[in-house]
Amino acid sequence: MEDPMQMVERIEFAAQQLLGSHPVRFQITRWCEEFRQAANDILHDRGVSLPCIGVIGAKGQGKTWVVRQLVLDPAIAQLLPSGVLAKEATTKLHWIGPVAPDALDASRESYLACPVQGMLDFQRPYMVLDTPGYTDEDPMAAAIAKEAMSLAPIKILVARRDQLRSAIHVQLAALTEGSVCLPIITCVPQSEMSHTQGRANSLQRDIEWYTAALSSSAPGTRFLESVLVPDFEAMGDEASISKQLQNDLIARLAHEDLKVASATKSVRLRSASDRLGHRVSEAIETQVPQLSSAIAQLASTADSLPSQAIEMVLGSKHVLRNAIRDRIRGELISSTGLFWFPYRTLLGVLGFTHGAWDRLILSMTGSLPSIFGTFVTWAKNVSSTRRAHQELQDGIKEYLNQQIQDRLLPAQQEFYRAIDRIGGSSRDPIRDSHRVDSGLRIRISGIDALQVQARGVFDETLHKYRIPRWLLQLLGFGATLVFWLLMAGPIIAIYRQYFLATMNAWSDGTKDLSEFPSPKATMMLTAFGISTLPVLLIAMLVMGWFQRAKRLDAIAEEIYSAELQKVEALKRDGTIRLYYDDPLLQNAEYLTSL
Repeated sequence: MEDPMQMVERIEFAAQQLLGSHPVRFQITRWCEEFRQAANDILHDRGVSLPCIGVIGAKGQGKTWVVRQLVLDPAIAQLLPSGVLAKEATTKLHWIGPVAPDALDASRESYLACPVQGMLDFQRPYMVLDTPGYTDEDPMAAAIAKEAMSLAPIKILVARRDQLRSAIHVQLAALTEGSVCLPIITCVPQSEMSHTQGRANSLQRDIEWYTAALSSSAPGTRFLESVLVPDFEAMGDEASISKQLQNDLIARLAHEDLKVASATKSVRLRSASDRLGHRVSEAIETQVPQLSSAIAQLASTADSLPSQAIEMVLGSKHVLRNAIRDRIRGELISSTGLFWFPYRTLLGVLGFTHGAWDRLILSMTGSLPSIFGTFVTWAKNVSSTRRAHQELQDGIKEYLNQQIQDRLLPAQQEFYRAIDRIGGSSRDPIRDSHRVDSGLRIRISGIDALQVQARGVFDETLHKYRIPRWLLQLLGFGATLVFWLLMAGPIIAIYRQYFLATMNAWSDGTKDLSEFPSPKATMMLTAFGISTLPVLLIAMLVMGWFQRAKRLDAIAEEIYSAELQKVEALKRDGTIRLYYDDPLLQNAEYLTSL
């Protein structure tokens, strides 16, 4: 969390460097001064060590009447102005309590000394602030009401029953962020207070809406249960209604630890800084749209580049399919035992001649064109596999580096042109340091991490789809069994004749070598070819099944989706971020992101 005082200094400096003599700069400077005053009030409490209870609300809601219920001394209570007319309304901030505040501005504030015994008993001393109406036509009074929000950690928000759904109360609630707030609803008709079915339901619905709206507007504020005040002017019983309100105030606040409730300085200061940041950001967006749009363009372009890199390198699925196919071929071959001959050898041959199996079979008949075509396909497969692995290894990084230069540089130049248009003739050394034709002063972190993550996702997904080793061994055993069942015939016949000739040589002493078998090589090659053909067909089925298009597409789609999710995760944890090496860019990004 940035220190609020450092934040306001940085806002002022950034506005000065970026906006030059633009009117928004002076508006931001005024807001910063207001924030400093509010921060000083929050941190130092104007020298008042007692907790302060501020009674706030729009004009004409009955705030001062509520304050009078906290002040038991009638002489002091009568000194508080009250009414909707200009001459009757509260136009100053009235401090009421046993301790006078420091640096009292007599033109804007007044102090009414009241001993602890003359105030409603909350079991401990406190101060009361009677504030002007937030909606007062007098701009000074309205400004005082707004400034007073930072002085009281405990607030009583007063609203008339017939104005309960007014948006002004929700706006006021937003200024109570980080405080303890007690809503008081005044001028409730007797018919609603008497629990008449229809009217009571209407009141209940309005209170529920009001409570929800307040909580939504100020989620960091702890709102106490609302207090209902009947319309005493219509009922003609102000004394009893005053007594009931005092009892309700004691019931709501006496059990509150006022010291704990007032120890909310950091929360209120953070809320005030958040409001300042929101106002500055909104002013930049609405009054200097060329600046906000230039930075937004830079940010959106940079934000989209990692996903576009994934889409460009992997989105067509061609690169992924080649890399996946190569990994599956490698898995089929490496996980099949060496002793499953010639099945394992045929798997290797089929893997490198994918797309030319028909020519591979024809080449076994001695067809020279088929042999040549098979070698050409083999060379193409090796080349495409190498390119696919190169893309997975460094393609994303290389694409991103190129696109950063090609796409961010024009956006950066547009930003500098926007600064020139905003600043007019106002110049200073920092502003003069930039040029439209300057080199790229933007970089994106996390590119190497993204490349590593991409390789990791590829490996993890393929590991998920790996083929069980037992299945590969079973297929190897079956194919090898088929081969030897067919090849065993001629081999057994040759060995049988050889053994018979050997026995005759031992028993009869014959010297005729013609009795020993001498098979021709063509016969053995024919037998080998005939025995290998079924194994080749089995290997083709196995290779084709595990490399079928549907399976490759499913794996490629899962890898592609996981890569995009990794990109978003790296963005969220700050690994992939946009960095500016130019103070002007840094200041603009800061102001527009408040």
